[in-house]
Amino acid sequence: MKKNIGVLLRTFYKTKYLIEFITMLFFSINFFELIMTKRYDGYWSKRLLIYIIITGVIFTFILVFNCIKEKNKIEKMFLNFVIPIGILYITFMLPTYTPDACPHIWKAYEISEGKFFTEFDENGESKTNIPEVLSIYKETVLTKYNVLEEAYYNNDSHNYNKTVQVDSPAKGYLFIFYLGYSIAFFIARTFGLNIFFAIYFAKITNFIVFLFLAYWSIKKIPFGKILLSVYFMIPMMMHQATAVSVDSIMNAIIILFISYTLFLAFKKEGLKKKEKIIYLVLTALIGVVKVPYIPLIAISFIITKRRKDLLKKEKIVFGMLVISICLGTFLIFSKINSQYTNQYYQSFLEENGVNSKEQKNAIITNPIKYLGTLYNNFIVNSDYYLFSSIGDYMGWLSIKAPAYYSISYIVLLIFSAFAENNKEVLKIDEKIGIISLTIIMYVLIITGLYLEWTKVGANVVEGVQGRYFLPIAILPLLALCKKNNYIKIKNINLLIPICSFLINILFIKNMILFFI
Repeated sequence: MKKNIGVLLRTFYKTKYLIEFITMLFFSINFFELIMTKRYDGYWSKRLLIYIIITGVIFTFILVFNCIKEKNKIEKMFLNFVIPIGILYITFMLPTYTPDACPHIWKAYEISEGKFFTEFDENGESKTNIPEVLSIYKETVLTKYNVLEEAYYNNDSHNYNKTVQVDSPAKGYLFIFYLGYSIAFFIARTFGLNIFFAIYFAKITNFIVFLFLAYWSIKKIPFGKILLSVYFMIPMMMHQATAVSVDSIMNAIIILFISYTLFLAFKKEGLKKKEKIIYLVLTALIGVVKVPYIPLIAISFIITKRRKDLLKKEKIVFGMLVISICLGTFLIFSKINSQYTNQYYQSFLEENGVNSKEQKNAIITNPIKYLGTLYNNFIVNSDYYLFSSIGDYMGWLSIKAPAYYSISYIVLLIFSAFAENNKEVLKIDEKIGIISLTIIMYVLIITGLYLEWTKVGANVVEGVQGRYFLPIAILPLLALCKKNNYIKIKNINLLIPICSFLINILFIKNMILFFI
């Protein structure tokens, strides 16, 4: 009997986060149904209340158990609190109410059919077949929770054979970023599941991939673990991580690259062959994310600067490999996508006076004026960039949260940078370097949207959202981390994740009220 109990306890301990995930999922689904029953049918369901109490008690027990057993492991505390938050975002954020959700869904569905690379015709156009129901319920249609019930009982909600052709703006993204979603759609289509259930399934798979990358990043980074765990739980980061969007995967890969760079730089033992290969693979992925983030590979100088066990020749070879692999994948991928055009967006841009060539010439011929534009844009839009990066504007920039929600999270982020006893931190020249690199990438992001999305000669930049800075804003925050200079608070590993959890609950509450 004791032996069997011991086996059960060991099994529970090994699978406690999986159990937490599943329990929270059932809790969240029942909570969703309870709210919808009250909102649209006018009564509280006793059956659902019982389910909520049972799953809530089990979840609370697991949460408390993990807090007691794993409070000294920050990456485990991250999992403990990010899982329930993520599942609530998955459940209560409508599936196509995140930026560009439909094009990403279409792209993922195409890949699930084995079409990994986009095929173009002689005009640069590319059409793909998707289930017709996926083209009907677009971002502007799904705005209330009751639409999901209507969608569920749609006669075509299980029909994967009734298709239409679409031309998706997401064609240019690499298939690797969609593998999680594509597996979900493949399974759903194979078993004939409801298409809208398939989208939620895709959201779950995206969140799982995000969890893996975030956990790995926190585990590997040599300092600022508390800061990074709070950073990954930024409401806007969670908003993207629980949607069908490649942005969250790209963000997580970029941050993992930063974390792994610092891991290799501060590692006491010699670098293993496996570690070098992992780093070069991450470097290749940086080459196929968005262009403004490519300069990030410059942080590899921290490795070559700090590694005393590498000969000068080895450092040169390593640096050349990093640069050549990153630029190589960028050039190859750019060549593949060079023939792609999208007539809808081209027409839209022309109608709004956007002309990249003329804009570029204006910058070259009068760079002083452009510097003035950058300054003016910073004065006008900096508040918007900051608050929208935290979560002030979710969905299609229409779910507005009170400003003090974001201010609270900003304070928590800065506080967490000083709340950890770091054994190692960056040197002053390294801090200056990564802050300078952040400014360069900030300017590149602004300039990219100025060229591609802003009317020629405008004195502010259009189309920039705060979420575009999430992959790189961690750098200046890491520069704040100090050695042996921290805020001494008991159980800080537990206190800060709880604060992050509670602030996210406020954003989720605001999101629920928007949709009902």
